[in-house]
Amino acid sequence: MAMLCPLLSIFSLAGLIAALVIWLVKKDESPYVNYWGKAAVFWSIFVFAACMVSIPLVFIGIGVLLIWAIAIAHVVVSILATIKANSVQPFKYWFVADLICRAEYEAVFGASAEADEPAAGPPAGGADG
Repeated sequence: MAMLCPLLSIFSLAGLIAALVIWLVKKDESPYVNYWGKAAVFWSIFVFAACMVSIPLVFIGIGVLLIWAIAIAHVVVSILATIKANSVQPFKYWFVADLICRAEYEAVFGASAEADEPAAGPPAGGADG
């Protein structure tokens, strides 16, 4: 279920609604689904807001470029998040993870939200030490 949230968020408003439904139904069952669902929903809202801000800029000429850049970034980030969710690896959405999902990230991956990798890993002395 966690993988479906970022995957479905690619598909505009219908994907946002589907990710929202999955998150609301499954968030109490698993902190993992709670993180991925919440992050996907808020990422989609962030992308929608960025597009709405870009629409008036179409008249200046830069809006079309911004909307294309936002769309490409949205698809790339959503695909990356889907791959990471499927392989149970940490991933933070740009802008969204630190603002909204910090507590869920720490609950799921057991690391500080500032770290790029989870706290669990090889010992500090290496494999031999």
